[in-house]
Formats: sequence, structure tokens, C-alpha cells
Amino acid sequence: MRFSSILFFLAIFTNVAKSGIIKCKNKSNSFDQLAFGNEVEFKKRIKYKNFRYNFYCLEDFDNMCYEIKNNLNDALDIISSTFEIYNPINFDAYVKSDKDEFIAYNIDSNFVALRTSNDTNEPPYLYPQALVKQLNLNTEYNFKKRDFTLVFNNFKNNPEIRVGMKDTIRTIIHEIIHGFGFMNLESPDYLNDGNNIFNIGSSDLMDENTNINDVILFPTPLYRMDLELLNKAKTCEELDVFIANNFVGFTPLTVYEKNFVSTRTKQKLFKDIGHLHNDFNCIHDTSDLFDDKKKLDCYENLNPQTQQIISEIPSKYYFEKDTLGFLTNNGTIIPLQTFDKGYSSSSSICHPSMDDEKINQYLEFKKNITKVELDKLEKLYKEEFEKYNNKELIKEICHDSTSEKCIQFNEESKKFKEKIQIEVEALEKDIFSNIETYIGDKINDYFGEDFIMYYSGYDTDLSNEFMLEHFGKINRHGLIGNGIVDILKTMGWTEKGKPKSNDIYYVAEDVEYPEQFGYFWNQKINELCENEEFPTETSTISEYPTEASTISYEYPTEIVDGDDDYLSNSYFDNEVNRETLTFDEEVSALAFDESIFDVEIEKQNNNMTLLQ
Repeated sequence: MRFSSILFFLAIFTNVAKSGIIKCKNKSNSFDQLAFGNEVEFKKRIKYKNFRYNFYCLEDFDNMCYEIKNNLNDALDIISSTFEIYNPINFDAYVKSDKDEFIAYNIDSNFVALRTSNDTNEPPYLYPQALVKQLNLNTEYNFKKRDFTLVFNNFKNNPEIRVGMKDTIRTIIHEIIHGFGFMNLESPDYLNDGNNIFNIGSSDLMDENTNINDVILFPTPLYRMDLELLNKAKTCEELDVFIANNFVGFTPLTVYEKNFVSTRTKQKLFKDIGHLHNDFNCIHDTSDLFDDKKKLDCYENLNPQTQQIISEIPSKYYFEKDTLGFLTNNGTIIPLQTFDKGYSSSSSICHPSMDDEKINQYLEFKKNITKVELDKLEKLYKEEFEKYNNKELIKEICHDSTSEKCIQFNEESKKFKEKIQIEVEALEKDIFSNIETYIGDKINDYFGEDFIMYYSGYDTDLSNEFMLEHFGKINRHGLIGNGIVDILKTMGWTEKGKPKSNDIYYVAEDVEYPEQFGYFWNQKINELCENEEFPTETSTISEYPTEASTISYEYPTEIVDGDDDYLSNSYFDNEVNRETLTFDEEVSALAFDESIFDVEIEKQNNNMTLLQ
């Protein structure tokens, strides 16, 4: 199977719609061409507190660019009040239209391989670069220019997803926390499916016919990206060759995965396979990558103990609800999202466990609110309903459909139906506007404290103020649950107000983790491989129900008023500590500026705490 037909070059990925290449007025370079698939409405360079980010509105719809931009700094305020950020974090944020049904996703998280001692026999673990900047390193490190990338849907192609969303602050926080390392890279997949190395982890295993006994846990293939060379590819076949020539190995385990345990026994699941990325690598030349038997060969080269471990983990933990958790430093196990007899690359493992039964009860509760109010409306117009639904009466009056009496009856019936339709729509909008009043304290019966990292955003129709009122008493940091904070603390983050650890981390010089450019790779794939057969969804970080969820409920449509002034510069005027271009410069240049953070990166490298 061809690699370009499966779109899996990174561990976190999503399909994007094919679009053309823009041409800049003042200059043209490969970064511009790869970054932007359509006209850019505006872009901003922003420094806010200890964050540096490029904000790109690739295409606006219903003011989503304004909403995301307006809420980003509010989200960063919450992040900054939860964790100590000693050195600046750099990221890109895109708002774009997309054919896929997602709210937002995190892509291109860069990692650094570290050890906790200078013993090179100790397994290295991947730490998110955003975290590594906050740690004490044994040596200087040349950080990559961005720590992660956030992509937001403008909902132009699927406006129904946005129905009922109060704001996007919690969505932004959710994706930033993924960028802080709340993600897994190793993937369960078939061993004997006859596919090559490229295909590892490329699809969900949600089919009821999935043969779990043939699924093992694979390390993820890792590739080096040269954007200048990538942009020279003119055909889909050239992309195959390009990526094969840039294979560098397999990913080590992440510090997140290092702490996976059985929820029943607290047994650490990965403690004996810390070197899997090396042990599994039996690739000697590029032809091995296209060999359909090589995946099995690499597995058979492993020692029996490792074979047993990577064969048992998926069936015992990845495919069974609430069997896998994260062991925090305080001894608490935070259950992670798993499904019975199914694995979703977009939802499993990289989110805390969500109680589907309680969420179903919540959605049923909301449906019942509407039902009760509609019953009241029906009683109010009981006479009319009975009259216009009385078959015998209709037959009597309209035995001659051309009679004046029948015509009049039909006119009255039509007007009544129109009146009821208007009242029903008004009722639904009223229920939506006052949904928090209906729910009240019951919200705590349906959602856990770590709701902000649930794999599906069933709370998006509830305001931050409402969620704070009901969970702020439980969570130390308001919207961000105690379990989420404890997970990130265990990985190495420092909670706000707590002293920084004196632990020294040693850069694993023997592990290469190339800079991630999956966003640009996707653009190139969709430019050149329009007719390829893509999987329906390969993003690890998409926020909507998977096939494993039995939850389904369509809530009444909300009418959102637009703001036609967002394209002006005026709404940025009160930004704190910001660096801006004029609007005309932004729209004319449209340049993906790779040098934007050069000075900042240099400062960060010089300011790192260096301990020998």
C-alpha cells in the first residue's frame, strides 16, 4: 500500500481539504506556499505574557477568526495562572475551513528526548518541547522554532457543529494542554494485515470485526522534513520517495506514556519496553519501508518478553473500558479514555475517561426539558391541535376539496401550523438561552472535574461562568481539573505558586526527533494526491463523538449575530505587549515568517538553567 494514500507520517495528523497555492505580492517562498492553501484574511504576531504566537486567519466564517483571536489571550491567562511558565512558549494558530467535523486539533508538537540521569543505558523518553524549556538541562539545547500548532475549524462547511457553543476558551485550553504533552505516540495496529511500515497506526480500530488478538502496540515511524525539498515534489509518487528517503527511525515512549498503569493493579505497563524504538527497528534501507512483510520481521526479531508485552497491552488495556490510567506522583490513578472492543486514534488514551452513561443521561435530561415545554405548548393549544388533526372532521369538511368551506379550513390550518412553528422555534431558543437555569446543580451529576479534557465537547453550550460556579469549588485552578494538573505535574510541569524542582534532565544525544511539519505535509498531500483514498479521520485530537459512542442528540439551532468590524485593526488596539504589522502589510505580504522567533529562541537558549 502506498504511503501517500494513508496520510500517516506523524503520530498526530488530520486530513485537510485540497486547496490552491497563494502567491504573495512582495515575495514567494516555499513556506508561504506550504502554509496557506487559500487567501489569508489577516495574520498577527503576538507576544502575550510568556507566550509568542503567530495567528493566521486563513478564512473567516461567521466571525470565528475574531472569536478565536479574542479568546486566545483569555485562555493563556488561565494556563498562566495554573502553571509556572519560566521561558516563552511558541506556537502557531490557524483558523480555516475544513470538510472534516472537528472543533479544533493540536498538530506538530515537537519533543525532546531526555533521561533523568547521565546513564545512556537508561531508556530515553520524549518530553514536549514546551515543557523542556521549563526544566533544568545538563547542556544547552537548540530549540525548534515552534512548540506546537493549533488548528481551529471556522465551521463554514459544517455550521451545525457550532450550534450552541458559548465560546471557545475551553477548547483553546484543551488543545494547549495537548501541546503541553497530554498525548500518546505509540499506536495499536494489526501485525498480520500485509501492510508495510508506513501504515502503522494509520486507522481507527473501531469495527466490530476487529481481530484484537492480531493487534500489537507499535512504535511510530519518524521522518525528517525539509520543507524546501518537500515543496519541489510535483506528484503524489514523489511524496512517497521523499518521505521514504527521510525515515530516521521510530519514536521512543513519551513521558506521558511512561506513567501508564493498570487501573486494577497500579502495574506500570511500559516499564520493560523503554527501548522498543530501537529494538523494533530492523529497517536497513528505504526498500524495507515498502516491504509488506517487514513489519512482521521486525516483530519476530524482538525477544519473547517484549513480544508478549506489546501483544497483551492492546487487548488488556486499549480495548477495554477504564482499564488503563495515568499514575500521578501523589499515588492517584487518573483513568484514561478507552472503549470496549475499540480503539479510536482521535479519542482513546489522550483524554481522561468520560462516563458515557452519565453523558447519555445528561443529553437525555436536556431532551426531556424540551419535551416538557412542548407538552405545555400542546396543552395550551389543545383545541386547535384536536381540530386540525381530526381526520373525521377533515373528511366531513373537505369531502369536496374545491369547496369554499374546505379551502377556508385549509387556510386556517396552515396559519395555525405557521404560528406553532414560530412558537416552537422561540421556545427552543428560550430553552437554549436558559439551559443553565434548567440544569443547575445537576451538572455535577453528569460531568467530572476533568471535563475540560473530555474527548467530546458536550459542555460547549455551557458558559465558563457556569462551569466555574459548579466546579471551581472542587478544582484548585477553576476550569482545569485537579487530575489534569496532577498529570502534567508528574510529567514535570510546575504548578503555579509551587517551587521549581531542582531535578536535572539529560538531553539524549543519541535520539533524533526532527522538527514536525505535519500541517504543511497535509497541504502538500491534498494538493498532489486529490484522487488518493484517504482515511476518514486520522487526527489524534479531534473533538466529536466516535463510532464507539452511543450518544446522539441534535440541539435547537442558535442564531449568532455577526460582527462586520473584526477585519479592522481596531479590535487589537488594547492588546498587551504585542508586536504588530499594519493590516495592509499583513494582507499584502502573507509571509510565513520563519525568522520571527529567532531572537526569542536565542534568548530562551541563553536563559535556560544549565546545571552540570
